[in-house]
Amino acid sequence: MKKILVAAMLVVGSALAQGSSIPDFPFVFAMGQAEKDVQPDTAQMTFYIKAFHEVSSNAVAKVTARSIEVINFLGKQGFGKGSLVTYELSKKEVRETKDYKELKILGYEATRRFELTFDDLSKYDLVARTLFKTDDVSDIGTTFGRKDQKDIEAALLAEACADAKRSATAMAAGFGKTIGAVHCISKQGFGNIGVIFGLGADAFDGGDRMACMAGPDEDAFLFIPATIKFQNQVSVLFKLEKK
Repeated sequence: MKKILVAAMLVVGSALAQGSSIPDFPFVFAMGQAEKDVQPDTAQMTFYIKAFHEVSSNAVAKVTARSIEVINFLGKQGFGKGSLVTYELSKKEVRETKDYKELKILGYEATRRFELTFDDLSKYDLVARTLFKTDDVSDIGTTFGRKDQKDIEAALLAEACADAKRSATAMAAGFGKTIGAVHCISKQGFGNIGVIFGLGADAFDGGDRMACMAGPDEDAFLFIPATIKFQNQVSVLFKLEKK
């Protein structure tokens, strides 16, 4: 578990706060962050089947035939309702262009999008390798996750709040003060505080985060990361009080 804490102390009186959106009492502003690396146990894959042909019906027929082939393969691997989502087939004109102007129609591109959910990763290698080598399949991307993602994020949020509170307490103690009640708390930061004090907007970007992987080539695409990173961040304003 690794924790990163960024904190800043801002103490102002009511005279500074008049006419502004900041509190009209002395306060301490702290930001906390917590992160955790965990082994993934699920994955969400997206891919497309695309075909081009001068004749519209031929492009559609090719995508339809390849879709049936891919769906049959995935069905044999246990993917179906709930784990495989197929979207409607779409079609667009492909035109010759010159000097940013569209000219004559060269043909038509037919496309169908697929989403595949892995409840476990035991079949990921076979499915990923097969799709990667299948003609007309493109734009394959994978995001890895955890079944208990919400629990992990909730725990990290609590840790981030605790970090912010510890930091605010330490900063207040350094000036012979103590923290009081929480005035406001946000996962998105308080960008206007820096502007009010002439320091510019805060560079804080809060919220739940999860690192993901998607590979552009076969080796990278077939790689299942040993761990994925979850992060959570908070910004908090505490009332500043005398000891």
